[in-house]
Amino acid sequence: MKLLRKGSLALFIFTISFCDIYSQTVGGYGNAASIQDVIDPSYQNTNAFYTKTYNDIEGTAFLFDEWSFGKVLTRGQQLINDVKLKYNVFADVLIYREDDKAREIPNKVIQGFTIILPEKEYEFFFYPKVKYVQKIIDGDNFQLYKKYKKSIQKGQAATGYNSGNTSDKFVDDILYYYSLNNSELSLFPKRNKERYSIFDEMIPQGSKKWFKSQKLKIGKEEDIRKAVNLLNL
Repeated sequence: MKLLRKGSLALFIFTISFCDIYSQTVGGYGNAASIQDVIDPSYQNTNAFYTKTYNDIEGTAFLFDEWSFGKVLTRGQQLINDVKLKYNVFADVLIYREDDKAREIPNKVIQGFTIILPEKEYEFFFYPKVKYVQKIIDGDNFQLYKKYKKSIQKGQAATGYNSGNTSDKFVDDILYYYSLNNSELSLFPKRNKERYSIFDEMIPQGSKKWFKSQKLKIGKEEDIRKAVNLLNL
């Protein structure tokens, strides 16, 4: 009887331990209480309060000016939920807010992050060559990523009595990258002719003819998404 009780107790402890571990790793990721829990001490000096401002430049350096809730996935496969985030597109860095203080998260810590808005989620991944890119098409064989970029256009000094100084301002730009079978990212060309050549490998009858037959334009992001779904790519 004592042996049976010991065995039952051991089984009970194992069951509790397994359930606890599973609850922390469901979905393949562990959970951390906060960003500070997963930042390597060697990066702490780069985790100072974020005070950068762009008051003299028109527009915004951020993807969204307002703080948005989101989640961060670290290189150590730790998932932090319900974090207030801002993505500085100009500097290509992620900012988080905790205890009413804004801090920059070192890029070396992040594998990806998601900004969650009521109408849409923006999922980003970190790749060393291009830094943060948003995955917008996730097919089995074809993936497309959007890279948000911002540059500063210098203002002009006044040239006469009827003209005034113009301020520096942020200018938006977008690049696209693609991947075949989740391989290394390559720049997705802007010219339609070069885009067709990529799809020719996957559409035996010729991609230009196929896109035209489906009344789709390879220059449009939404039409590329429709094409990937129709072709089961």
